[in-house]
Amino acid sequence: MRAVSSDKSIAWSILFPVLALGIIVSTISIYYVTPPLIYPLKKNMEAELSLATALGISICEAKFHDLLEMRLENNPEMMATMRKEALEEIKKISSKLPNLHMLVLGENQTLEGASLELPPGELQ
Repeated sequence: MRAVSSDKSIAWSILFPVLALGIIVSTISIYYVTPPLIYPLKKNMEAELSLATALGISICEAKFHDLLEMRLENNPEMMATMRKEALEEIKKISSKLPNLHMLVLGENQTLEGASLELPPGELQ
């Protein structure tokens, strides 16, 4: 019976320091290794968001300038048509940047369009 007890104490005397050291080393390595790995990913995502925003704004500006050139800024039908075209072009931005999905918000922060498939009734 004492042989079993001494085997357990030897196993614990070896296993406990190894586990403790492993946990300490892994915690320290996560603390120091994670930020350098996350920084390039964060920088890349911010650049993609900035590019998508700039593309969306330039599409809206181009459609608005088209309306002004044709002197149809007071024509509600033409404004609705240009707005639909701009919405479709903005949704196509996500095909150029596959890691992003575009959501188009209208007045009063209502969702007007999305580049990803939403369940029925979500787009109202």
